[in-house]
Amino acid sequence: MPSPRIAAGKLRHPVELAHPNTTQDSSGGWSKNDASKYASVYAEIVTLTGKDLYNAQQQVSEATHLVTIRWMPGVLAKDLVWFNDAEGNTRTFQIEVKLNPDEVAHVLRLICVERNDSANTW
Repeated sequence: MPSPRIAAGKLRHPVELAHPNTTQDSSGGWSKNDASKYASVYAEIVTLTGKDLYNAQQQVSEATHLVTIRWMPGVLAKDLVWFNDAEGNTRTFQIEVKLNPDEVAHVLRLICVERNDSANTW
């Protein structure tokens, strides 16, 4: 069986990984604020699906991406991937699933969701 290693040339997108920070607000609920960046790495980004959702008279576009990076410790589901696209926009992907093929410390495959609405959903 082939090793799950990845060719360096496929990792062409610089991205930043961050842990979302949550704080308790004055009413006792939880709010989400800035995130703490913990790594800058190179990634391969492949768009898997895209759809438009209509909820409460609000349109939300949602895309699913497969982000592949070299293995590193500390990456968690619900972490964020920040990506600056070719148009100069900073895009935020939320990691939904973290896959470690063959449980060998070479590659991490991150299934991420990107939502485009009027408010951050992470």
